[in-house]
Amino acid sequence: MNKITTATLLLAAGGLIPSVSAELLEINYTDSSNVTKAQKPTEAYIGTNNDIQFALSAGVERLVQLTIKNTANEVVKTLTSEKLGPADRITVNGNEYYGSLLKIDSIADGKYQATASILSANGSLISSESYDLIIDTTPPTLGAFTWSFPYGGGTAPDGLPKFSHTSDQHFTLNDLKDNLSGIDKIMYRTYWESDGKEGQLYKSGDVTYYPLLKKAMLGNGGTNS
Repeated sequence: MNKITTATLLLAAGGLIPSVSAELLEINYTDSSNVTKAQKPTEAYIGTNNDIQFALSAGVERLVQLTIKNTANEVVKTLTSEKLGPADRITVNGNEYYGSLLKIDSIADGKYQATASILSANGSLISSESYDLIIDTTPPTLGAFTWSFPYGGGTAPDGLPKFSHTSDQHFTLNDLKDNLSGIDKIMYRTYWESDGKEGQLYKSGDVTYYPLLKKAMLGNGGTNS
């Protein structure tokens, strides 16, 4: 028969989620496009080198610790909280936990392992859990554009050619790769240049990416594709 302690009942009544094992709840940062991100640790492709905040949960009278190791298994960062008390509460996705927010001020691009640990009041390890972490702020590398648009001509202000939609076949970006975090998704956007709508978005959508060929292709090469 399971036993429910008085302490556990009080925590549940107070709306707090007690933690008996180390848990990295969320990672927060602002990326290079000035977009605020809140990610699960299992989605940890981090698009900044600075001010990365980790939300870790534990129980009262415990400490939480974050250890970052590089691919050579060298410790590059270690952050440890003060001993958690009844007032040390954090909110993640609307849920309240006993825990702490630990922040890394700066870290270089690369692949890492992040380990979230719970320590006793005297610093002894109680539990830990590790997660893969990739810091990547370097844009993908791009090769040359190629295309097959029989009609149209001229050059746009950004130096790219202008085309007609008649018999269009493909527009391809070659030698496209990202060696650290890979390519997840490619999109295109087209904009008006006339009819009083100059600069307004006309159309956008996904572009097919061929990872083995390292190219993105809009259209398949057939007429009007």
